[in-house]
Amino acid sequence: GSLGLMTSVLLTPDGQIMEAEAAHGTVTRHFRQWQRGEQTSTNSIASIFAW
Repeated sequence: GSLGLMTSVLLTPDGQIMEAEAAHGTVTRHFRQWQRGEQTSTNSIASIFAW
């Protein structure tokens, strides 16, 4: 896989996802821009191909 596609997931004791985020690279930067309401240009097909 690619470090740019690595994720971090925090689970509750009963196995529910509490928090998940991309851990590195362009995906993380674009996610933070999206959270601020900014336009992003992540190419999902290229991300899947790189993985």
